[in-house]
Amino acid sequence: MSAKELKKEKQKKEQKTRMINAEIEYYLAWNGCSKEHLALKMGMSLASLYNKVKDIDKFTCPEFRRLCSILGLSDEKKLVLIA
Repeated sequence: MSAKELKKEKQKKEQKTRMINAEIEYYLAWNGCSKEHLALKMGMSLASLYNKVKDIDKFTCPEFRRLCSILGLSDEKKLVLIA
């Protein structure tokens, strides 16, 4: 992979990370809950949630599905995040 392609992939991953973080922040604000509560609903520790949110590629498929379900993401948003 060329340096240009690597840079493009890195930018795409950063954009997805910003998008999922925005969705999480919106959910937390709208529902008046904390990241600790979200981690509990996800069935993971707060540290695990933080690590996975910083690098969304660390989410397993079932975890990502659970997160999308909790956040109430549309199919279109899910596709953008995994594509």
